Amino acid sequence: MTHSRPHIDLAMARVVHSTGDLVEVRIGPLVRIDPAGTREALQACRTFLGARKGPILFVVEGDPAWDPALLQVDHFTEFGETIEAVGVVVTNKVLALAANTYFSLFPPDFPIRIDHDEVAVRAWLAAT
Repeated sequence: MTHSRPHIDLAMARVVHSTGDLVEVRIGPLVRIDPAGTREALQACRTFLGARKGPILFVVEGDPAWDPALLQVDHFTEFGETIEAVGVVVTNKVLALAANTYFSLFPPDFPIRIDHDEVAVRAWLAAT
């Protein structure tokens, strides 16, 4: 991650305005992913996108703890007007399963991709 790009540091993540309209949410391995942090990250994405639509890339590093309450709240609908597509990069199989479960419980109005390969997800987001 490049520190010279515009970014917002949050308790749960660093949100970076990457190239073009791409916004990255980078979640480190030593944090707990929870509903409040997710909402805060999406608000930071909205700050960078403004009234535009853009893709969002979530990169979850390592094996962070996560709050099961994440599966009880639709976090993305409120921010849907600024989301073009969401890519989620996770290497942890349990988090990948939780992300897939979440998006099956709350199907979004935008395309999503969950994968362990960041390069592939970035290419997919660039093509959407």
